[in-house]
Amino acid sequence: MITGGANISTIFRSSFTSEPWVLSILEKSAGYTPTDMAHFYADRPGPTSIPSSKDAEPPTKRTWYQSHRMHDETLIAARPINAFAISFQKFFAGELTSFPVDGWIEEVRIFEFLKSQMAAAATRTILGPRIPDLNPEFTDAFWEYEKVTEELAFGPPLWLNRRAVNARNRFAAMCRKWFELSDREFDWEDRDRHADWEPIFGSQVSKGPAHWAKNFNFSTESISGAFALFLYGAHANATPICTWVMFEVLKDPELFKAIKAEIKHAEASDNDSGVYFDHHPLTSLPLLQSVFTEAMRLHIDVLITRKATESATIAGYTVPKGSIVMAPTDIAHFDEAVWDDSYSCVPV
Repeated sequence: MITGGANISTIFRSSFTSEPWVLSILEKSAGYTPTDMAHFYADRPGPTSIPSSKDAEPPTKRTWYQSHRMHDETLIAARPINAFAISFQKFFAGELTSFPVDGWIEEVRIFEFLKSQMAAAATRTILGPRIPDLNPEFTDAFWEYEKVTEELAFGPPLWLNRRAVNARNRFAAMCRKWFELSDREFDWEDRDRHADWEPIFGSQVSKGPAHWAKNFNFSTESISGAFALFLYGAHANATPICTWVMFEVLKDPELFKAIKAEIKHAEASDNDSGVYFDHHPLTSLPLLQSVFTEAMRLHIDVLITRKATESATIAGYTVPKGSIVMAPTDIAHFDEAVWDDSYSCVPV
């Protein structure tokens, strides 16, 4: 167990890997088949971007390398992010129309609202509009799966945990139903393959993983599990942290007023989208970002875990090859030497 910025930064170097835990998540949480898991085990450089001198496979044949490249191009590049930001606002606005502004709601349940409406809008943005329509219980099935995703990877053996396996399989079956229909209808040679968004597969964020998996001949079962896991990554963190941001803003009337004034600077409009928020200035607004950062500090903690692939030195101590090193983020998040009032949201 380690703490301190300099020490923690050490475990993000190439001499440490998260591969054992990633493989466990793919196999147990997503439900990849043994045949498809073999693709990852056969790629001996693992998730590192630079292969060793002993590796004979070209980059185009490496499962991990192509996965990283695909995510760079479809998930974090500027164009797909811009497209996602605009599409999400359209779908979320559609969700809001079911709540008329002149209506009366007896009990405001922010988390339940975001779990339903925000997650639905994000899902349609990523995968297109059909997957919730094909599966009427889609949202409930997802949140049941969300409860057991980590338990599947790091909990008891699957044969002892049928409840969690059943939740995974139920949600993966919904993803499979959508994928099989979409794959039959979609022309991978058509120009829509590179479109920012179209109604069959949705966004590049969706088409990228599908195309990557098909190129490596992954089974439909594994591809469906991959999409189930991807949605977990999309919703399981974003929904709670947005809820906490809402809580922190709403409980402070002055902060709420200041945030409303600040986000006006991110408003934009065009003929296609009407009025929307431009995510470039939105993500640069200092007060909003400060609230977001404080909410992350107060309410999100992660146990960063790595395995040493070679002997390394941390804080003057030699860590032998094969050692497991853990760094809990909440120690730094509540360090009273850094924060005057470590348990309060204090945006700057």
